[in-house]
Amino acid sequence: YAPIIQAAGAQSGTPEDPEQARSIQSDSIQTSISDLDIPDDSEEMQSEDILLEKYMMEQTVEESADSPSGVVTKKAAAKGAPANGAKAASVSTDCLSTNSKRVYNQLKAQIKNIASGSTSSSQLTITYVTSEASASSNVPVIRSDYTNTEFNKIIYEKNGRNVIDQDAFFEINNIDLELVVKALLADIPYEFYWFDKESGYTYSLGSGLSFISVDSTTKRIRNIAPYLKMRVSADYSNTGAIGTYELNASKVTRAKNAAARAASWVSEANSKYTKDYQKLIFFRKKICDAVSYHKNYSNANYGDIWQMISVFDNNSNTKVVCEGYSKAFRYLCDCSGIECLMVTGTMTGGTGAGSHMWNVVTLEGNNYLVDVTNCDSDTIGEPNKLFLKGRSGSQTATNIYEIAGKWGSGSTAITFRYDNDTKILNSPFNNPNNIDAKLRLAASDYSNAGYNAEVTAEMQELAEDELDSISLGNYSGSELAKANQLIQNTKAEIANADTIEEIFALVRAFKAAMAQIRTNTQVSADNAAAAKAAAARSKASAAAAAKKEAFKKAILIAANKKVSSFSVKAKKKKKAVITWKPVSGVTGYEIMYSMKSNFSNAKKIVVKGAATKKYTIKKLKPKKKYFIGVRPYTTLKYNSSYSVYQPGKWGNAKKFKSKK
Repeated sequence: YAPIIQAAGAQSGTPEDPEQARSIQSDSIQTSISDLDIPDDSEEMQSEDILLEKYMMEQTVEESADSPSGVVTKKAAAKGAPANGAKAASVSTDCLSTNSKRVYNQLKAQIKNIASGSTSSSQLTITYVTSEASASSNVPVIRSDYTNTEFNKIIYEKNGRNVIDQDAFFEINNIDLELVVKALLADIPYEFYWFDKESGYTYSLGSGLSFISVDSTTKRIRNIAPYLKMRVSADYSNTGAIGTYELNASKVTRAKNAAARAASWVSEANSKYTKDYQKLIFFRKKICDAVSYHKNYSNANYGDIWQMISVFDNNSNTKVVCEGYSKAFRYLCDCSGIECLMVTGTMTGGTGAGSHMWNVVTLEGNNYLVDVTNCDSDTIGEPNKLFLKGRSGSQTATNIYEIAGKWGSGSTAITFRYDNDTKILNSPFNNPNNIDAKLRLAASDYSNAGYNAEVTAEMQELAEDELDSISLGNYSGSELAKANQLIQNTKAEIANADTIEEIFALVRAFKAAMAQIRTNTQVSADNAAAAKAAAARSKASAAAAAKKEAFKKAILIAANKKVSSFSVKAKKKKKAVITWKPVSGVTGYEIMYSMKSNFSNAKKIVVKGAATKKYTIKKLKPKKKYFIGVRPYTTLKYNSSYSVYQPGKWGNAKKFKSKK
């Protein structure tokens, strides 16, 4: 859970005053990041033709009336994000110092910009570095003036050069970067979908640091420009590699689509239910129906299977680990205004045993444990035995539950223990031995007449599904009649059951009775039928996979289509005529034009029809230089409910000058 932190050393600078200034260097540089710094943007035109691809990938374009159906622009996708005014739960920032809170707020805003696709660079800056002489109530977050005692803790001489201890620097400024990042990870899980927590991040005070003596008691460190660089997971990296610092803008759409799908779940819950516990049950069921547990993740790179994005990807074959379950549940609660925490620690006895993440949710003023991972099918808590649980006896950092096996057979002890990070983040006393009210569970499980009826009904449904799943194809004669009668009688008894324990007993009795009815011949026939069904499922799965691969190939082909050449001719009355060679197999074309070489404030036109080869732009400003590009787009239909709008490649832009 704890992120990896590496300090990127500051480079030596040139002193402004040779008489007083001294350069400062880093003592130990664990990783070099200078070659990954993002260059400043420039509007200077490099040549007559400008490659538009990178710019176009980064822009936010409004959806126009003539855009094809199915186009999801960045702004349109953002509208589906399930904010709805809901107040998300947050880790208590009481665990942070005043300056750490300031850094927390600065970084939080920048992380949200990264998550939304507003910026592709994962470099986060800390601002308000100000000398004591100009400090006011809101600045500085970081000082540049230090007493001699403080300065000697930060700066020391080694091998004839001045070296800065960055950890001491942040400590003197009362900033705990590691705790700030941990608090952010616990507070905004969706916005961190792109972050490779295992690779961690680097931090630096910037380059060109130097110092001067202000007076006999004060020294000033100059050119302080602190920043963090957070490594992007391979799933969202611009290069697809581990350890880079720039997102691929096109991949951000995947996260926005996931947020929109989560919003639809919240909307459905709000339309069906009025009670928070009903919404929580609904969220648990939706998550467990959407994904299954990823058992073979040990060799996978840290990425989507640890994130909520995979839970909301509308793919029933997706698998996630406990973090994905917990983050998705937290996100749905946040969007519904239900207070919920993600907590980490260790768990024994269930799926995902070892280091584990689960939730603590607050209902009616009390806290309850929720382990959605162990409420999924084929887990020890299926479907609701580790849901809205209170503490079992006295609680310090541990709760132990005796969980009955499927249909009440046997029992297993499940132990949950908070780790120190969870206790520190959720305790205003910053004391890992204290369990704050946010972590202390209610004395007993959540219970009321309505909730008890709903969880019992859920077990009744599960038991009836168990009975319906039994194949009677190889039964005949009196044996078939007995089996059918037993199923009907047991269903009626289950429907009238008042408690989960009673349902367990009925299912166990049913299974024992069925075992007496079945003959060896029927068992053999069942096995043959099962093999036939498995073969049919395998064939259907292969066909579906082939269809998906073909669709992916079609998308790739569409993405690589390009207008081979086009021309622009300026006309009078502030017009310009663009002609191009049509591209076969596309749906239409996009035209982008701007008076800036970097295409800022560009206008976009969507032209339908593969055979179209000409378009006239009107209302141009007279006698102005313009830059223009053309690319094809293709709308690919996968089925009646899903299609993809895939733009092709931009060619080289053209430059022209409008007439009067």
